[in-house]
Amino acid sequence: MRWRSPLSRLLPALVTRMADLDDDVRSVGVHLVAVAGNPAHADALAAALADRSSLSARLPGTVGDIAVWGLARLGDPRCVAPLVEHITRAETIVGYSSNHYGADFYWVELPGIHEVLALVPQYAADLLPVVRARLRDASSLGERRALCQAITAWGPMAAGVVPELIELLDSDAAEWAAEALAAAGPAAASAQAGLRRLALDAPAAPSVRETAAWAVWKVCADPEPALGVLGTGPRTGGLGSGVQRLADLGPAAGPRLPSVRELLDGTDDWTRVRAAHAVWAISGELDLVVPILREIVLPLGEGRMLPVRRAAVRKIGPRAASVVPILQRALATDRRLSHESGWRAIHGDEEFRDEIRHTVDRIGRSATEEETRYA
Repeated sequence: MRWRSPLSRLLPALVTRMADLDDDVRSVGVHLVAVAGNPAHADALAAALADRSSLSARLPGTVGDIAVWGLARLGDPRCVAPLVEHITRAETIVGYSSNHYGADFYWVELPGIHEVLALVPQYAADLLPVVRARLRDASSLGERRALCQAITAWGPMAAGVVPELIELLDSDAAEWAAEALAAAGPAAASAQAGLRRLALDAPAAPSVRETAAWAVWKVCADPEPALGVLGTGPRTGGLGSGVQRLADLGPAAGPRLPSVRELLDGTDDWTRVRAAHAVWAISGELDLVVPILREIVLPLGEGRMLPVRRAAVRKIGPRAASVVPILQRALATDRRLSHESGWRAIHGDEEFRDEIRHTVDRIGRSATEEETRYA
């Protein structure tokens, strides 16, 4: 789990265990093959869809449910029909929450339904009708929140659910509904009035007002509500810090730049990363922010992972060549670049490595463009 190389060597044996007569052995085999995400095993996972054996006495779900997740991870269309069934259920076995573990062990468990749905935006058109119906009938905050999170992951492809999201702006899920509307962008223009009202609603929780104000910017490119509402504290609660959202405004957040710059001198790495990204996005002051981000990502070159270091990599823009050798050393390590355990250690490592490669490519392209410009 902590090292990358053993999985590819073990996969052939794990595939054979997918047909083991012992339920526990079979569930582990299917789970690890699903986690590995190799397209060569799509048919084996599809064959496991009909396996209704329980995962364990402790955990809900079946071996077939693992296979649904595995196919979704591969983007295989055979996941769509069982996902429709899961969404339609009053209480999906997959669940509406996420479990995270820091210890070094492996649970055979399933992600939340929102995490599975986030894998398949290409099938949003097929899934939206049941998502909309489920959202209208949702009986708990957990259910409403999870469905909003899935819709957020789909972005503009989920524009058809905007009417239901507008209704949720007056519910306990207002913050997550606003987040989903923001992800839809201009396609959610009909939500503008509701978002503005929520942003200016003094009795609403600060995190709800801030999310709504930021969503106004994402939906109709009006920065005024966000500039009036977003705070610059290290964390404002809710789904994101005010500093992160000011960064989204780019140069339009110029009036708030002095207060954001002050955060660069803090002692909390999370605050410094967010402030560095915001300064970069608002004013492009590379001399101020690149040294901070480089300092924070430096231990990645030795395979030492913390969530704040992943956040720093995501925030590194172009023209940061001094960071590239560190990121290349991180990519070369066999150690998984993840702080979690179980399947999340594997998926988190793969996702983070993709982000590192994207950052290195982005920096390389910017260097090439500058050389061409001044040649």
